[in-house]
Amino acid sequence: DVCSSDLFKFLEDAPTALDKLEAAGMIIGNNGIAEFSHAIFQEVIYKSIGDRWKSTYHKSLGEYYENAYKNKLDEVLFDLARHFSKTKEHQKAFDYCFRAGEKAESVFAPEQALEFYENSMATISKLRTGISDLHKEIEILERMGDLESIIGKYDKAIETFEKVKEIVEDNLTKAEMSRKVGDIYEKKGEYDKRSEEHTSELQSH
Repeated sequence: DVCSSDLFKFLEDAPTALDKLEAAGMIIGNNGIAEFSHAIFQEVIYKSIGDRWKSTYHKSLGEYYENAYKNKLDEVLFDLARHFSKTKEHQKAFDYCFRAGEKAESVFAPEQALEFYENSMATISKLRTGISDLHKEIEILERMGDLESIIGKYDKAIETFEKVKEIVEDNLTKAEMSRKVGDIYEKKGEYDKRSEEHTSELQSH
């Protein structure tokens, strides 16, 4: 029997590791490409390995896509975002997740776009070097709030827009966030709160 703890003793010797996996029936060789015979094997092995190895694994896959599709990265943006978001390549993770979010929005996939923007937000704090990053954070938060509103996560959208109001300094942006919050309260039928936000919007101008 081959267990995952035994298998990863052979990670530095890839051919031996692959032979072990194939002998155990966990992978199937096909024209020089090895793939898992069942998704459950991939899941069990993936969960058993350490975070450091996982990061290396995703970095390698991300770099493979970069090299293989270097003249057409847009075709694999979702893959690049997913892999680099699981590495310590924070700049690439942020860039690809943001671009993947934009792409998902453009093809009317709001939940997928929201996931990519959330991943970009998780990375931006590790990048922040100045005012440009703050502007990008505000842009992403606003996009997230819009998407949350679209898919009916009204309370979460209000929370996101309120967060923007807390970190921006210009009154026009504050007023715009108040307008969006007010629109959500109107959708929810909470007209008193809609009126409060309208008053806040006027005061911000």
